[in-house]
Amino acid sequence: MVCPRITKCGHIYCWPCVLQYLEYNKQKSWKRCPLCFDPVYKFDLKHVIIHKNTYYKEGDTIKFDLQVRSKANTLIKNKFTEF
Repeated sequence: MVCPRITKCGHIYCWPCVLQYLEYNKQKSWKRCPLCFDPVYKFDLKHVIIHKNTYYKEGDTIKFDLQVRSKANTLIKNKFTEF
């Protein structure tokens, strides 16, 4: 993925691809998210940094944390951690 961007609905797209999608057949200033159909505006897209920190082997135990975010926000938090 090249220069990933996240939408308000939480979906991540390649910057050149989402730009092309937003500019295609431009009749309005926004398009619907291809995955959930929420409105996507160019100025709402935020930078994303993707890290892969650990390599796992077969038999390793992996702990997952449930991440949540409100529909109107791009901030994500652990569901069981108080801020």
